[in-house]
Amino acid sequence: ARGVIHRDFKPDNVLVVDGPTGPRAKLLDFGFARVEEDDDPDLTQVHRDTFGTPDYMAPEQANGDGPIGPPTDLYAVGAVLYELLSGQPPFTGPTAMAVVFKQIMEAVPPLGPRAGLTLPPALPEVVGRALAKAPRARFQTANDMRRALAALQGKPSARLEAVPAAPPSDEESTLVGVPVGVPAQSSAVAGLPTQDITGRDAEMDWLWQHVHRACAQGAGRVVLLGGAPGLGRSALTDWLAGLVAEGGWMHVVRGAPGVDAELGHGALRAGLAQLFGGLPPGVESAREAIAETVTRWQAARGPVPAARAQAERAALVALADYVLPEPGTPQALQGDLLFSRVGQALALAAAERPVLWLLDGAEALGPVMARFVAWLAHALAASPWPLLVVVSHPVDPVGRPLAEGAVAPLVEALSVLGSVARRVLTPLPHGVLAQLLVDEHGLSGELAHVLARASAGNLRFALVLAEVLQQRATLVPGPGGLTLGPGADPTRWPTTLEEADVAWVVERLEALPDTALAEQTLCAAAVLGHAVDYGLLVDCVARAGTEVARVEQAIEALLQAGLMDEVRDWRLDRLHFAHPGRRQACL
Repeated sequence: ARGVIHRDFKPDNVLVVDGPTGPRAKLLDFGFARVEEDDDPDLTQVHRDTFGTPDYMAPEQANGDGPIGPPTDLYAVGAVLYELLSGQPPFTGPTAMAVVFKQIMEAVPPLGPRAGLTLPPALPEVVGRALAKAPRARFQTANDMRRALAALQGKPSARLEAVPAAPPSDEESTLVGVPVGVPAQSSAVAGLPTQDITGRDAEMDWLWQHVHRACAQGAGRVVLLGGAPGLGRSALTDWLAGLVAEGGWMHVVRGAPGVDAELGHGALRAGLAQLFGGLPPGVESAREAIAETVTRWQAARGPVPAARAQAERAALVALADYVLPEPGTPQALQGDLLFSRVGQALALAAAERPVLWLLDGAEALGPVMARFVAWLAHALAASPWPLLVVVSHPVDPVGRPLAEGAVAPLVEALSVLGSVARRVLTPLPHGVLAQLLVDEHGLSGELAHVLARASAGNLRFALVLAEVLQQRATLVPGPGGLTLGPGADPTRWPTTLEEADVAWVVERLEALPDTALAEQTLCAAAVLGHAVDYGLLVDCVARAGTEVARVEQAIEALLQAGLMDEVRDWRLDRLHFAHPGRRQACL
């Protein structure tokens, strides 16, 4: 919950207390916990130390084989539930090492209830799924497991806890009459966090209504979110993705245009890989991973004839050849056949949990992805299923889609469908933006109003402009906060967001010890794409005759200066620009 992996869930760390509506469980001892987004590989892989308690330790936690995530904690929940029902943990032994070996190697013994206890017939299956050896075969979120347990009662539970903006308290309110797994209908009622998106309450509530509609009614649709660069489209989609993922309400898929821009296949391939829970390198390994994921989805959907399930699994496993294409090998899946197969995967995934597919930067999607979005919109209009597609795209000053890439034809093709919803962001009110500058940057009210006018209500433009002025040391302390110094010349300020981004990058580069190499490295990264493999960037710059050690120092300087960010997981080390505008400034 809340993006935290506990890593030591066991009976000793669960405290049952009296709450206003009955007994309530509290989770204790976060000494081994880590934040899910923490990129430290030592915490992710636990190669050096094995954290946790052997009786409740998932196989990947015991041997460091693969990442630690929500399924790791849910394995421990399954082990505790097994002990609660049977009287002892799934595996016992004379030593901790003996128990760990069993967790990794042995099948879970059949669940036999303790004396005097009668179990619902399907409960052992739920416990067994939580205790699956492969993480992707388990429940992927606590909400998934909660739904499965609630279904054993014969009907959904009539209670859903509100999503708090702060850690829950004993007095936390609940919503009555809403099934388990369905988010609150109003973002205000749900207590959604709103930091960094000041002034966008109406847009947040509009997006949240679509989430609730998909989850509560199974009514999916395509949603177009337009806005000029800098008005907060990315902040809104980031907020929506984070909140939905944290609540476990939907599968969250984010296309990544620019990673592989060939006709737009990159965004579709990246989205599919995310939908399947991340795929290992190599087609054969990817096929096995897809088969495990599809089997889990089929179990959530319910029984169908074995022949149908097998044919369905084989059809979706074949998507591995599309996601990880072999160089020089012709693609068997193309056009409507490809779209139909991907739609089949989305519909099956939605049987486990509704799907949210976020497409940022539609101008870079390419024709294939644009046609797929149009295909999805028509498919959802004909036969809705719980899939919400949010397409974020830029617009010109009068709100028309920019004539870049596939944006304009895509929006035009979707505008004839009544099932497609559309909203265009407008500039923030002058007073709201000025107050934000005072709160975020400690500017005087007078200077904040000057910047709000200069940026014409564009939040990001105002923030970048304020940072540029700070970098130029043209701001000095004043009675009401920072104000312009005596040498400041407003006529030299950037007049557009694009100019402000360039100025921001230049100021940061000039402050570095080896500006020339840092600029060369940053621009090489920009040419390679929004995200680039660390080793590839080093090799690219070093080929020009620069020592590898110097290139690595330049990359470290770029990271320290905030010009690039680093993402590490258990397979690769990747660099990316903190914002697309920074990459565009380099280009």
